[in-house]
Amino acid sequence: MNNLLADPLFQALFNSPVPRIIVEANAPVFTIITNNDAHAIVTNLVGKDIAGKSVWEIFDPLEAGGNGGDLLMKALSNAQETNETVLMPPFRYDMSARGKEGMEEKWWQLEILPVGGENGKPQFLLTTTNDITDQVLKQQEIENSRSKERELTAKVKQAQNLEILLSIGESLTGDLDLQSVLQKITDATTQLCGAEFGAFFYNTQNVAGEEMTLYTISGAPKWAFERFGMPRSTEIFHPTLVSAKIVRLDDVTQDPRY
Repeated sequence: MNNLLADPLFQALFNSPVPRIIVEANAPVFTIITNNDAHAIVTNLVGKDIAGKSVWEIFDPLEAGGNGGDLLMKALSNAQETNETVLMPPFRYDMSARGKEGMEEKWWQLEILPVGGENGKPQFLLTTTNDITDQVLKQQEIENSRSKERELTAKVKQAQNLEILLSIGESLTGDLDLQSVLQKITDATTQLCGAEFGAFFYNTQNVAGEEMTLYTISGAPKWAFERFGMPRSTEIFHPTLVSAKIVRLDDVTQDPRY
């Protein structure tokens, strides 16, 4: 171990502004050998002697809460067993609060590098300890803000829809002209669906008893659709006009029935 600590390359790697700790590869204990100043700062361990103690004694998983202890144990054991570097995804592992009682929320991303040893088995695990708490909490704040914005938008939409439904009720009770009522209902339902255009077709009889098809259009003037003629019970309209079923198409021109 002394030879490893004295190695210039190790000194340059370990004694840097990057938080690092080195533990013995003796799963499941993982005895702490030493840590640098940067590591002591980010883990709130400045002035504390942690050498010779188990990782779990210094960083108690029960106090940290959650599944951080399980994730860390798995990563350290994997690095020891495979003798390969393990890069942990972001995970939560709370630490004792600095200068006060209790725990504070902390998020980490660790890189565990096996070093030393022989016969393919590492002697130590050099762990780079990246404190990403600020980034994670900032991202959570952004996501919470977006969630609240979506909730507010949904509530506004709900209120608008309720207003539209109330207007339909008022039309049914306050307007005796059928064509006018149908126009208002078509306009309202088009808005409720979020559609750009809406149409309502219905069959009736004139005073002479002759069959006739009438319709209302929303989102465009009637004359814009007059050249298209009345819809017929073609294959694409059959489910709606005959079977009273809903048909939804993202692009009608791509439907084989078009």
